[in-house]
Amino acid sequence: MAENTSRQAAEFAQLVRGHLRFDGKVETISVSAWKAVLNSAFKNIVVADVVRKATLAESLLEHHVLQSWQTYCQTNDIADNAMFDQLLRFLTVTYDTISGPYQGLEELMALSFKMNTSRQAAEFAQLVRGHLRFDGKVETISVSAWKAVLNSAFKNIVVADVVRKATLAESLLEHHVLQSWQTYCQTNDIADNAMFDQLLRFLTVTYDTISGPYQGLEELMALSFKMVDDLPKFNQSFDHLVERSELPAGADELKLNFYCSAMPVKMKPELFHAAVTTLALAKNTALIFWRTRQTLHKSAEMANGNDGPMPMDVDAVNNRQMKNSPMYNSRFYPCSEAEFLQRRANQQCLYCGGNSHYARRCNMRRNSGSRSGNNHSRNFRAVDMDSVTETNEDQGNGQRA
Repeated sequence: MAENTSRQAAEFAQLVRGHLRFDGKVETISVSAWKAVLNSAFKNIVVADVVRKATLAESLLEHHVLQSWQTYCQTNDIADNAMFDQLLRFLTVTYDTISGPYQGLEELMALSFKMNTSRQAAEFAQLVRGHLRFDGKVETISVSAWKAVLNSAFKNIVVADVVRKATLAESLLEHHVLQSWQTYCQTNDIADNAMFDQLLRFLTVTYDTISGPYQGLEELMALSFKMVDDLPKFNQSFDHLVERSELPAGADELKLNFYCSAMPVKMKPELFHAAVTTLALAKNTALIFWRTRQTLHKSAEMANGNDGPMPMDVDAVNNRQMKNSPMYNSRFYPCSEAEFLQRRANQQCLYCGGNSHYARRCNMRRNSGSRSGNNHSRNFRAVDMDSVTETNEDQGNGQRA
């Protein structure tokens, strides 16, 4: 209950911030204009209890007026249950020296100001409704995320004034953070003209324990790699964000999951393989896959290029071999796609990865085929698929044993 009351008082203080206090002088503010300001604030924070209204309204009275009102309450034995209407009647009777014309002009000016300010505040409150208040805890929201929410709201309601931004932003602070910020403003004599950037700097400095690690974790979760990017540079950025995020010592599996999730769809089947159990192995697998794809892409560009010079005979043979090379199929080749592409690029045996023979002369394939009749016929299909490649290579480079 006490926390709700304090929060309500803080919201009320925020809404009436900058408004003139009632001091009973005609040059300052009339009773009716003062009442209009208060009623607008009560409507925004949804206060209906007349005793609570009177208690909150007392904070907008000058000291000598407040003393006079408290003496009146004690004399009439209503100190604990004085109502807002009783306060207004007391002020009207006690300070009835305000003239009619000035009162009318003042009410007109106050009404115009109230309509513009209240409408803007209401639109802002609607836009940030449901968003988390900044309380300085890492589990809630970071300064950067809180700033993004506010800037989006400011853009929608077209608020450019930095002081007005700070005033509106204060409504999205938890009570203890708001109190700390108001104390800072009073200490530095910026209570009436504090700017939004000053508020952000204050929050960043005061709650700096969450800014670095939490922002690093946010960037790590949003990290994404594309095949056209530079993978070594991406790995450096990933390692930097992991270090910045200050993940716990036993979070190796979490790091591996972050890394694999950041990779493109084509690469994920290789990385989420059961054999990839460490981050180092995932990086190595991704690097092989990426470099192989880069090589194949460059070869395809050379083969399809029309504006460049005519390829030499050796290039033509290599291009022809690339077109006639078999495609990866796990039924025929007992390896991952990344390993298959690397073997093909290095002109190795597509079955076992050896360097001194091709797939149709692979002893390992033959031994595997002799042990299983079904696999025997399947392996012959694999031989037929890469026999054209071997024939072309033998013609271009000489017979290999």
